[in-house]
Amino acid sequence: MQIPRGCLPLLVWGAFSFSAEIALAQPELQVNASRFRESVSLDVNNTVLKKMGSVRDYLAEQQWEDAVKILIQISDEYGDTLYPEAPGRYLRVSEYCQNLLAGFPPEAITIYREKVDPRAKRWYEEAISDSSHQPLINITEQALMSSYGDDALNLLGERAWEQGQLAEARSLWRKLIPRTASDSPVYDAGLFHYPDTDLPVPVILARLILVSFFEGNFRQADFEFSQFHKKFPEATGKLAGKEGNLSELLAEILADHSRVSFPENQGEFKTFAGHQTRNFRAAQQLDVGTIAWSFPVPMVWSQEYTAKPAFGLRVPPGLFPVVHGEHVFFNDSERI
Repeated sequence: MQIPRGCLPLLVWGAFSFSAEIALAQPELQVNASRFRESVSLDVNNTVLKKMGSVRDYLAEQQWEDAVKILIQISDEYGDTLYPEAPGRYLRVSEYCQNLLAGFPPEAITIYREKVDPRAKRWYEEAISDSSHQPLINITEQALMSSYGDDALNLLGERAWEQGQLAEARSLWRKLIPRTASDSPVYDAGLFHYPDTDLPVPVILARLILVSFFEGNFRQADFEFSQFHKKFPEATGKLAGKEGNLSELLAEILADHSRVSFPENQGEFKTFAGHQTRNFRAAQQLDVGTIAWSFPVPMVWSQEYTAKPAFGLRVPPGLFPVVHGEHVFFNDSERI
């Protein structure tokens, strides 16, 4: 099976205690404040802000029914708009509502599920009977905290895995890992953890280890396996078509690197952007002249990527600066 070259570190809350945060150190720009602002803000719906304030008030008073009712209304009516989850960070309102619900107490979640489960159940049954994709997306976008949200994430992850979309499978499966006592006591509404899945968490973690392995991150997979084996030495389940002890199944797979194939290393693309339909040649060589100016982009340690197995060379972070006048704009994962 041809495996995609891109990869991200596996973050598994509750089982593994490692993470990486990619951030860029912002340079101090000496410019006129009237011409340029470093902080970028987007327009948000004032109605959403007011209603979110009401939700917080009801939560503080433990009026779960009213809080859930307003949150469902906000998601249904303003789901595609943006909400300022944190300074400089915006989420779709529907996504933020689901993230917020995941941090509600169990009695409030029960009230929410009583209201949305019938709709989510119809979507899930449609996805199973027709092998369709969109009903599962509907669940993840509009009813992720329903009783069928974890099943939708799991099934979408399985389909992504079957299609070789490993990063997508990881993104879906790791949302099934619930928060634990070792996590920060301050709930982060910018992240989603399904709080009470009835799916076997060790099996999900084992699948995430396979994602790292088949991306070619052998050292990462070995580290994750060592942590997994310490925490779940006796866990059993089905993995890669076999039933048995998960640690033993993983050890067998991880020992055989020949299972993973990579594309041939290409030091130079022979076509524009690597595609034969874009192989146009200029009439004459373009003289770009000498370097007029340069701008250093500061890096933190987590951005100094090492060589990846799919490439023979070091792979720099994916930055796409935009130059306008005297300013250079670049972004990290959260802000410009």
